[in-house]
Amino acid sequence: MADEGALKNAIAAREKTVASLLSNPPAALKAALEDPPYSSTSDDTRRMSAKVVVKALVAVPEKDISTVLSGLSGAEQDLLMKYIYRGLET
Repeated sequence: MADEGALKNAIAAREKTVASLLSNPPAALKAALEDPPYSSTSDDTRRMSAKVVVKALVAVPEKDISTVLSGLSGAEQDLLMKYIYRGLET
């Protein structure tokens, strides 16, 4: 079982990192996708992580989306799709 407090602290730290990188959207998105809370059983923790990813994703200018996405590794692209599908469910 995951320590939700530790996971939330890690996500909050990641959010600060992402916020500092928003002027560089590809780096912000890569940072947002780091260390997903796979061990979490809390929807709140997972939503918190998803918000960080969305914040980074919306910082990418529409004309640059394809370039930024092609710069992600296969694992990062898969993870991003999981976040997108999860967001579409709600």
